[in-house]
Amino acid sequence: MKPRIYDIKNLHLALSALIVIVVGFGYGVSPSRVLPIFFDFKVASVDLSNIFRAIMGLYIGLGVYWIFGILRPANWYSST
Repeated sequence: MKPRIYDIKNLHLALSALIVIVVGFGYGVSPSRVLPIFFDFKVASVDLSNIFRAIMGLYIGLGVYWIFGILRPANWYSST
């Protein structure tokens, strides 16, 4: 049984959405704990912590948009 071309086209969107959402949550929820472990970078101020949380929101929004592109074939081109 061959996979349908639509399923293959959605695979990259699904993997990308999963990776971006996980990474966004990974350093956006608690940047003061995660960033020193992976990047040797200390978050010393509340403003910097809020910037990383805002970037987390952008990543999650982008991942949700990619999932929206999977669920609605009419929006697939704009999602990719």
